[in-house]
Amino acid sequence: MTVPRSLPLARLGALGVTAVLLAACGSDPAPGAGSAPSPTEVAESSAATAAEASDPDPGATMDAEQEDAGQEDAGQAAGSGTVYGTAVVDGVEYELHELRRCEPADQEMIDIELELTGRGQVPAGEGYNDGDWVQIDVYVQQIAGADFDSVSWAGPEGVFGTDDPTEVGVGDGRVSGTAATVDSLTGEPGVTVTYDIEVPDEILDCRL
Repeated sequence: MTVPRSLPLARLGALGVTAVLLAACGSDPAPGAGSAPSPTEVAESSAATAAEASDPDPGATMDAEQEDAGQEDAGQAAGSGTVYGTAVVDGVEYELHELRRCEPADQEMIDIELELTGRGQVPAGEGYNDGDWVQIDVYVQQIAGADFDSVSWAGPEGVFGTDDPTEVGVGDGRVSGTAATVDSLTGEPGVTVTYDIEVPDEILDCRL
């Protein structure tokens, strides 16, 4: 933290110079003690002391600048706008800016090969507010030994999922496909979701 140069500090420095000068003029040095410092030496010493008190520690300043730079880099990464995939829901395209490949949960009779969650922020519009998120979940899995891939969607249209098995295409580090969903609340036919999403190499424990 930079300590500001203040008028009281300057006055203290001036009073110190004056006191030393008066002491030098009013008394003789003790035998063997040497001569009193000259006014020029006293002034230079006081100026150096004042400079040390007012100037920040160079190391602390460098650390603070590096910390600010790190925070700025983190902010740029968070707001970089990288698109990891897209989802088209009944003709409306959404970009996915967050992506997680989760460590599959251990469930009896369910063998999950891939669990993927993608999220995207959408602008303000009818039925939702600025800053709201959409989310797509893609599962490549088997239930009781039979293929039973599934896709779910949450967005301004509502919350939907697949009741019947749907085919999820996996290849070249991506998943893609089209899924017909049903409304999660009513069970009635819902939206059609077409997606194309990257598959990260890193697997995260999403249930911490």
